[in-house]
Amino acid sequence: MPFQIVRNDITKMHVDAIVNTANPMPGYGAGIDSAVYEAAEEEIDRLISELDDAGKDINKLQRDLLKSNHQ
Repeated sequence: MPFQIVRNDITKMHVDAIVNTANPMPGYGAGIDSAVYEAAEEEIDRLISELDDAGKDINKLQRDLLKSNHQ
């Protein structure tokens, strides 16, 4: 399977998924974790507060708020 290396801000690209295994629970960390939450701005805080179990649905939140196609 061919692949291409692209140097860009992944939170601004149309991608299939953003995979960040550093922390499965929502929160403001550093690096990619921080960039994902900054890209989603205040909307992610509102959606997290509406979820019963935010960790269970964090992938859905990221898919809805960022331009990714997969959970």
